Amino acid sequence: MERMVETFNADLANGLGNLVSRVLKLSESLPALPKVLTAEYPEWQEAEYLLVSEKLLSAMGEVRTANKYMDETKPWKLVKENEAEFVLVMENLFERLAKIAFELTPFMPSTAKKIETALATGKVEPLFQRIA
Repeated sequence: MERMVETFNADLANGLGNLVSRVLKLSESLPALPKVLTAEYPEWQEAEYLLVSEKLLSAMGEVRTANKYMDETKPWKLVKENEAEFVLVMENLFERLAKIAFELTPFMPSTAKKIETALATGKVEPLFQRIA
């Protein structure tokens, strides 16, 4: 049980929750929020044969990849140094978050909806409460 709690806090609260929060905070510097369409990600609908655990591992892999991309591109620096590149990086991050939300929908519909709402409004609420 302790390992499950650690995994929950590390992967979801820290990984996904912080990613969404960081991206949305930086999006305040955009002239307009990027528009994203989750309909562009039909592979989950076609891949019904995958095990639930594989789907969840894939979604969490996307979270790690998006966090790595954010750390590598440093949008918090780009916003001051290169506005055009900043906009491109933020559009990419919005697309990644939209895909993550889509992938999580069958398993965590309320979390996916919170992400979609945050991407549409630019306002984020906590996705998860830490469990003790």
